[in-house]
Amino acid sequence: MHPKHPHPDLRLSMRPRAPRRLRSSSLPRGFTLIELLTVIAIIGILAAITMAAIGQVRSSAQAARCGSNIRQLATMASLLAEANRGWVPQACWAWKQLPPGYTRVPNLRSVGYTDQVGTCGSVNDGTTFAPHYGLNSLLASAANNTVYYERGYYQLSKILGSRTILFAETKWVSDWSFNASLVTDAAPEGGGRTGAYLAANNTFDARHNGKGYVAYADGHISLRTAAELAVTNPDPWRQGITQ
Repeated sequence: MHPKHPHPDLRLSMRPRAPRRLRSSSLPRGFTLIELLTVIAIIGILAAITMAAIGQVRSSAQAARCGSNIRQLATMASLLAEANRGWVPQACWAWKQLPPGYTRVPNLRSVGYTDQVGTCGSVNDGTTFAPHYGLNSLLASAANNTVYYERGYYQLSKILGSRTILFAETKWVSDWSFNASLVTDAAPEGGGRTGAYLAANNTFDARHNGKGYVAYADGHISLRTAAELAVTNPDPWRQGITQ
């Protein structure tokens, strides 16, 4: 007798099956080098745009604060005039302490001035302390103790407020700056420097995109370029002042 053969279908089912091959489309595909470099480049561009926008916002905020500060200085000068027989501020308008013999003489600290008001956020060199603003050098000077420590040359009511520069942004200039430790608590004891305490062509600082703030005796402020303040006819520093 012939042995019985399994049914053909049964034989097929008994054979070991080869593992199925996964289709290549079912496996996750990684980035190619070109795609990866493209993504990195896009991220870099977006980061640069974002940083530039943040820098512009920061610069605008610093300029706005600076404008507010110098406007406050003009207001304080009016308050000081009421407390000091009508005179404009003296050269030492920001000193935290005047020397013996002048300790009772008021300056802007007597009417609310603080180092915060005297600080421009755009000055961040780490060595130039407040104030970063100066009084018009034609209104006071170091010519003698009276205009240095006590009062300026003019009474505020005698100058034409809408045209007379009271304060302007200033930079550090040798011989035009205070020993900062006498002016602000932020400076190291016995040292440091301030912005020029008197404003003129050689001390004016156009630090906001080529312009700097100027405050007038009537309280309004303006952004001016160094070239605008350097003209001689008429001299903007002398406007409203009669010598």
